Amino acid sequence: MNSCIARQPIFNKDKTVFGYELLYREKGIDGYTEIDGDKATLNVMKDSFLSVGMETLTGNKKAFVNFTERLITEEIASLFSNEHMVVELLETIEPSEEVVAACKNLKKAGYPIVLDDFVLRDDYEPLILLADIIKLDFLNTPIKENKEIIKKYGDMGIKFLAEKIETIEDFNLAVDLGCTYFQGYFFAKPEVLPSRTILPYKLSYLRLINAMYEEDPDFDEIAEIIEHDVSFSYEVLKLVNSAAFYKRNTIHSIKQAIVFMGIEGIKKWVYLAVSKKVTGNKKPNEIINYSMIRLKFMEQMAERLGENKRKSEYITVGMLSLMDALMGMEMTAILDAIRLSEDIKNTLLGNNPKNKMSIAYQLILKYERGDIDQLSHLCSLLQLEIDEVSQMYYHALDWLNGILDSNN
Repeated sequence: MNSCIARQPIFNKDKTVFGYELLYREKGIDGYTEIDGDKATLNVMKDSFLSVGMETLTGNKKAFVNFTERLITEEIASLFSNEHMVVELLETIEPSEEVVAACKNLKKAGYPIVLDDFVLRDDYEPLILLADIIKLDFLNTPIKENKEIIKKYGDMGIKFLAEKIETIEDFNLAVDLGCTYFQGYFFAKPEVLPSRTILPYKLSYLRLINAMYEEDPDFDEIAEIIEHDVSFSYEVLKLVNSAAFYKRNTIHSIKQAIVFMGIEGIKKWVYLAVSKKVTGNKKPNEIINYSMIRLKFMEQMAERLGENKRKSEYITVGMLSLMDALMGMEMTAILDAIRLSEDIKNTLLGNNPKNKMSIAYQLILKYERGDIDQLSHLCSLLQLEIDEVSQMYYHALDWLNGILDSNN
């Protein structure tokens, strides 16, 4: 079918994930706008939700799904549990008697109703009375108009979702206006420091990452860095003595633990540990989750493309791809402080247009945004089908969900 379902996180005010909008894209069809698009969307919803599972796609969080007039009037949403499904009405839907009646039935059955790209229209009143959430476009709609909408309907128990939030400034403005939920790529863009100077504590984290990616990692050096951080030391020893790494003889030293975990295992732990240290409570954990998805996706791509000898490089690209957002620095400044191969650096900076690893990295970026045209082009360069890429993405999601569940 050459289709994909990407997902975009929807955050609460505290920047934790409330749910995901599932973005369906099929080559040659622009979302849900055509009759054929309705049929294709329905098929993909059934196949993806029933075979892949809602818990994999959204990690058991809310799933915001766009519906056309036809899919609303046929009450297709009722095929899925109201525990996760959120019915999002596209702005092209007219508030006909049939649509309003279907929405009343869905509302009565416990399905939340969301109005997408909302604009002030008197004839929309019947749907507004049923709405749980109104989505406001913060990129294309004047702030004055968004303020008016919030003021007019804020006392009706309706919550507001600010979409197309691209910067932290947009996020703060939306909070001030009274929005409850937030959607966009602000979480993946760094709040850049006023200078390129790396703060001392961040330098120590970079030093740890740097030591991990030497051609021949020095276990003594890695152990020395970890030993100088009490929480790092505790985490490593706790991890290797857990059931996941059970060994008859208890491990006591950091160096012994590192050797036992193996270089790839310790690399993944280092990334998670450093990410937690760097972000604190200032950034949404979704940044780390996206990085882990990219890590696993790139690992699969290395295997699929016959680049097994370079698997570690592919993993490194995915792992470090959002380090700028985590550290609040430009990627160039971060890469200047880490001894990585020029190939990895150029891939992260987008300077390897014809390199397999770079194409694979661009592919996951386009998949996340649901850019089907660019995705099709990149797949053709690697001789892959989009459906195959989707399966890799779903597998990476499933892998991440397993990690998150084990840490709860």
